[in-house]
Amino acid sequence: MNGGNGTISASQTVAYQATPSFTLTPNSGYVAGSVTGTCGGTLSGNTFTTNAVVAGCSVIASFINDASGGGTDSDNDGVKDADDQAPNNPNVATPDDQQGNPVTLETNHAFQNIEIVSASTLPSTGKPDESNYQFPKGAIEYTVVGVPNGGTITVTITFASTIPTGSKVYKISSTGGYQLFPNAVINGNQVTLTLTDGGLGDDDGVVNGQIKDPVAIAEPANNTTTTTAGSGGGGGSVSLAWLLFALMIYVLRYRNQRGMYW
Repeated sequence: MNGGNGTISASQTVAYQATPSFTLTPNSGYVAGSVTGTCGGTLSGNTFTTNAVVAGCSVIASFINDASGGGTDSDNDGVKDADDQAPNNPNVATPDDQQGNPVTLETNHAFQNIEIVSASTLPSTGKPDESNYQFPKGAIEYTVVGVPNGGTITVTITFASTIPTGSKVYKISSTGGYQLFPNAVINGNQVTLTLTDGGLGDDDGVVNGQIKDPVAIAEPANNTTTTTAGSGGGGGSVSLAWLLFALMIYVLRYRNQRGMYW
């Protein structure tokens, strides 16, 4: 899965035990961060060469801020100091989402490789029907390090606006597709995630003291609020009463003009 801060060359069909190479192209101000997936291999500069391929496998590239040319990242969380409201605190980071609104990530451990992934680059396999759900904020990828092996942590993500009713939280990966995250708690503009190293919510699936978490909020496609006329609980009844009263006045005037009587 490519992030929104760079691209990786297209998928390849290769011979048994071949070792294909992939080219990583970072956007301006970013460099190749890490390459994960199931192929295994070695990253040298912007070229990733896989191990011998014996079955279908995946290559997932991520990109991080270039501290030398794209701005300093003092706490190494993936968000440049100029964009981070807590530039010296790896437990808190404030990147901007796809819509350009600030997002606050918080945990008791250290963030690394935070990346906002454009909705247009999200994998299509298993993606919810766009006529029902959409990802206007894109997705957020991050790694939390310093976790006790097999430990469970909490990550809180706070958005700039209230998350619409009916929204769902998905874990997204190139290998597992879209998985509804059962332990996510949505409250107003905040999502709370409970993640376990090597278990629920950890995309690498390995007990290794770090948790890799690609996550996205799927919002209902028809996210509009209908407002009814009138104010207060009885507004509709008042409007109907006035309509009936006006009709009665009209009928009385009509009968008087015609010299008609009840």
